[in-house]
Amino acid sequence: FFEAQEEVEDEDVEERISAVSGDEQEPSGQEKLVVKELIVDNAEKKESPTLEQQNLIDYERQVRRYLAEGLVSTYDQAELVVKLMELEFDKELSVSAANECSSLQSALTYLQQECQLCTGKYPMNQMVSMLECEHRCCRDCALHYFTLQITERNIADCVCPFCKLPELQTTDPDRALDYFSNLDIMLKGLLEETVHELFQRKLRDRTLMQDPNFKWCVKCSSGFIANPRQKRL
Repeated sequence: FFEAQEEVEDEDVEERISAVSGDEQEPSGQEKLVVKELIVDNAEKKESPTLEQQNLIDYERQVRRYLAEGLVSTYDQAELVVKLMELEFDKELSVSAANECSSLQSALTYLQQECQLCTGKYPMNQMVSMLECEHRCCRDCALHYFTLQITERNIADCVCPFCKLPELQTTDPDRALDYFSNLDIMLKGLLEETVHELFQRKLRDRTLMQDPNFKWCVKCSSGFIANPRQKRL
């Protein structure tokens, strides 16, 4: 088989040389070698894609794989995932940004939010927004700030670290109660369990102390609601 293939190749070489030279003389060994190298080189170009073509093939495979895995719902979103990963964002963050954004620029903005406390860059899903204003900070800064306010200070100090809103000391009681209810929901997914439980106890005590009929026991740490008509306890 190999001998037959070589004979065919030799015949092809001779035909190529004759076509180029335009004469019927027997080609030299050097001429045969040069033309054979040209034939092999052309064949390799046809069989093997260029680096640019291979990169395009790999890119297309990645896009279709993420789409097939169901990580995103459209081809454009899958493309966005690949582009973000090429910029060295990890897969999870890239998928999250692709599902939230419609362009590369908006995705980069989504993934590079600045914490106004530590000035670090974080993705949007790792940022915490304050409840009564537009200020935001990263989860680590929010965790540290609210933990300190709850464990070392009064829960009335659990306000925005930037603008100090809302002003709970002068806020309507019903509005303050709404604020603390929403804050409790936010802190539950942020704080350690023991710190969150301490917040709930302090919030309970604060609510009870606003009741004029609530009295603390003088002999223990418990309290009770006194009958307003009862003059002696």
